[in-house]
Amino acid sequence: YNLKIFWDKKASNYDAEFGTSLITRYIRNKNISILKKYFNKNDSLLEIGCGTGIEALELQKFVKNILAIDISEKMIAQSLIKSFDYGTTNITFKVISAENIDSLSGCNFTGAYSSFGVVNCINDLNLFAQNISGIIPKNGYFITSIMNKYCFFEMIYFLLKLDFKNIIRRFKSNPVKIINNSIEILCYYWTVKTFYKYFKKYFNIEKIIALPIVLPINKKIINNKVTIFLDNFFSVFY
Repeated sequence: YNLKIFWDKKASNYDAEFGTSLITRYIRNKNISILKKYFNKNDSLLEIGCGTGIEALELQKFVKNILAIDISEKMIAQSLIKSFDYGTTNITFKVISAENIDSLSGCNFTGAYSSFGVVNCINDLNLFAQNISGIIPKNGYFITSIMNKYCFFEMIYFLLKLDFKNIIRRFKSNPVKIINNSIEILCYYWTVKTFYKYFKKYFNIEKIIALPIVLPINKKIINNKVTIFLDNFFSVFY
């Protein structure tokens, strides 16, 4: 319930707050480029935690159709407005939480995806993995991003703010209480190895991609070859 309130409050300013950040744009562009490699015009996809529809509106150009769901009614409202403005006809937006995707068992999805750590806020990850496996075919892809147990950037961020309490918050036992604008939500931080334990019964890992320790804000400053090297190097630390 708190999670719904949290994202409802964020909805109206979400694009302005998160959509224009250089780092966020880099991560989102990377997400979309990966999704485009695995999905095509024949795919009917489920997006879990669509927010204001940024990724769905971009990806719909390359796939058959998308059902984009979110726990927040106000996020979905923003998505519908943008979808109307874009003139899209192959995206359906619905208010459904990640933990209620079993209600979609009759749908014919060929794949699913979830970005920006939506799965970090799921209480029963084992049940979620089971539900995902039940709504996509055995050869279908589920592509997701998670917030890792270890985050150098976050530690530096809190250190610079002299917020010593939160520097090691990800090292605490799950779930970790996060308080933002007086709203408390629960977050589960996983290593990739631990995260996969919940999915190994239903899925095989095809690829793990890590963000580089130095994010390439400007390609003129950071050579793309360096970025590729860092991507590969830090993917082993999970």
